[in-house]
Amino acid sequence: MLLKGVQKKIRIGLDLHNLSTVPDKVVRTGIQQVVFYLLEAQHWFRTNSSSSQVEIVPLPMLPWSEAPDTIFSDIHTAHVNNSSLVLQDTAAELDILPKILWRSEELNDEPLWTEDNYYSAVRDLDWLIITGLCEFRHVAEILRRINPKVRFAVLVYDLIPFLRPELTDGGVPWWFHQAYLPSIRHFADLIFTISRNTALDTLQIIENTIKSKIPIFATQLPDEIPELMDVNAPWNEWGQAGIKQKRYFVCLGTIEPRKNLILAIRGFVRYLDIFPEISRDFKLVIVGKKGWNREDEALTKEIQKHSNYFYFTGYLPKSKVEQILIHAQALLMPSRYEGYGMPLTLAREFGIPVITCVNSSLPEASRLNATFVPVDSVDSMALALGQSALIEKNLSVDNKLLDNLKVKTRQEWRNLLRNWIDILVSYQHSSLPE
Repeated sequence: MLLKGVQKKIRIGLDLHNLSTVPDKVVRTGIQQVVFYLLEAQHWFRTNSSSSQVEIVPLPMLPWSEAPDTIFSDIHTAHVNNSSLVLQDTAAELDILPKILWRSEELNDEPLWTEDNYYSAVRDLDWLIITGLCEFRHVAEILRRINPKVRFAVLVYDLIPFLRPELTDGGVPWWFHQAYLPSIRHFADLIFTISRNTALDTLQIIENTIKSKIPIFATQLPDEIPELMDVNAPWNEWGQAGIKQKRYFVCLGTIEPRKNLILAIRGFVRYLDIFPEISRDFKLVIVGKKGWNREDEALTKEIQKHSNYFYFTGYLPKSKVEQILIHAQALLMPSRYEGYGMPLTLAREFGIPVITCVNSSLPEASRLNATFVPVDSVDSMALALGQSALIEKNLSVDNKLLDNLKVKTRQEWRNLLRNWIDILVSYQHSSLPE
């Protein structure tokens, strides 16, 4: 490790403000799940690291203010869901007292952070890692006034609003251009990405928009950490929904255009038509909340004649998602673009076959251990489903292996954070591009 050569303590702030998609309960999609894993990893590092040269400062908020003296006239509200309830429930999930998890004596029975104690915590930082998909110009501007030496590292998830704006919500491309990218342009000293593919996308985009020599590190995400306590735990709604174990396919993710659920649904309907004997008691289970662009309305029209073969669960907690996934015949993820594709990693670890497409980071996340179909080929999807249905699937994970998997994957997230720290330490006493 590079820490051995460090003479002066380096303080690294870790922005962990986005732990839920809503402020009144813990609801996590991919980005929030990454933040949660980093929260656990930094607690382990602070508790178990033998190094005294690096101090990690966990930050459960990203301040928002009107900032009347800012040089930026178009500041937009940050995506901040760090309510007391979310912070309490997150600490309870990790079985860590909030004041210990967030290293703040002010977090006793009711966690509460203010702008004042945020800037008090960050005023002596050497680095601040921005992990959320957020505008941070106002925070960076104020922090640079307080602490001119501070440097910023930004975790980039994906850049689909630049690459495929038609697949995103109406205001997202505008927000990326007017808020997110200027935040990076003005203040980022270093960029981490969640996959090699996103690193390549970032290189392509920054040539004309950001400092061309800014260091970019492709730090591929580890797999998801399972939550299941028992791989044989039943999903109680199976009987009510008429779903049989190993006789259904599953799609995971928000119902929105980039997920390309139209292909999954049309392919499944085609599969029902051309393989009536094989498909007789199969269903397609779609797990995820509704998205945008009337995608749910389009999907509804597609399944009208075969509605008995489909089951929409809506959003489910991760443990229930795993219960559904682990007994599925295959996971379908025919996305048109993914920054990484974490459900693929969980399916792969559980030994669940995957049917996906060749684009963005999907081959990377699946490690090529998948059946690949063209992104618009209904017949190819139907044939892949027919082939998968004929395979006798044996559950490859028992409870002991599940426990070992949790330990291994948790350590991989800790190693990811340690790798980031090594990179930041290596740049601390060097000159970054102007």
